[in-house]
Amino acid sequence: MRKMYSLWYLGTGDDRYENMFRHYAWKYPDRVSANIYYSEEMSHKIYAAADAFLMPSLFEPCGLSQLMSLRYGTLPIVRETGGLCDTVESYNEFESKGTGFSFCKL
Repeated sequence: MRKMYSLWYLGTGDDRYENMFRHYAWKYPDRVSANIYYSEEMSHKIYAAADAFLMPSLFEPCGLSQLMSLRYGTLPIVRETGGLCDTVESYNEFESKGTGFSFCKL
């Protein structure tokens, strides 16, 4: 059985990442969508349809995106920085609790 997956990118950032996502959207048009702009309407559709939400910000004083993902029931995966580590409780396998996952480095 072939596993299906898709990756959606919405927003702007470093040129190297934007170009990487453009490349993969070109190479795998049925699996990758690169939207190098911001759309409030599109963001809500992505939150509602996604299984996980990756937010690898190096600096984030507060951050609403991870809160939106929690609101929609989408698992947030965040870098341990600023408001991200304040609002997302990393899963603890021993206590079976947490609201998402976090990491220190990519």
